[in-house]
Amino acid sequence: MFMPILSMSVVASIPLCMMTFLDRSRLSKMCLTHSIYRERAFGTAYGVVVQELALLARAVFLIRPDKSLAYVEIVKEVSDEPDYDAVFKAAKA
Repeated sequence: MFMPILSMSVVASIPLCMMTFLDRSRLSKMCLTHSIYRERAFGTAYGVVVQELALLARAVFLIRPDKSLAYVEIVKEVSDEPDYDAVFKAAKA
């Protein structure tokens, strides 16, 4: 049994680019989206702003209904993928 999951995509792209990606990947109906193009508070609060690139690090945060963190992974390189198996394992716990 998985914990209740709400998927959210937070990106540094302009909203139009973000929506184009989500539409092409068929994710637009599966997750909430938010662009930090003008406001970087999310990235700063979660420690994922890559200042040199003006991007967010690729990261996964599983947040329980009580708002505690169930899983955190921040990948070393923006081009790397998170460990999806570990994410799903944590979601089942």
